[in-house]
Amino acid sequence: MGNYPFEKKFDVVFLRNVLIYFDNREKEYILDKIYDVVKDNGYLILGLSESLVGVRNRFVLTKNSIYKKK
Repeated sequence: MGNYPFEKKFDVVFLRNVLIYFDNREKEYILDKIYDVVKDNGYLILGLSESLVGVRNRFVLTKNSIYKKK
C-alpha cells in the first residue's frame, strides 16, 4: 500500500484475483496508484470474478474484466 518503486510505466498490469481481498475504499486507493503507472492507452486486467461496480476509478471497461486507461 506504500509507494510503488517503478521508474517506468507499464503497457499492461494484471491484478487477477487481487482486489477481491480489499474493501471499496482500499480498491479505489490501489486503482489510483495503478492508474499512475500504466501508460496512456494501457490496460488493466482483472480476474473474471472481480468487478469495479461501485468503485470509483479512472479506467474504462472495454471487455470482460479488461480496462483501458483513458
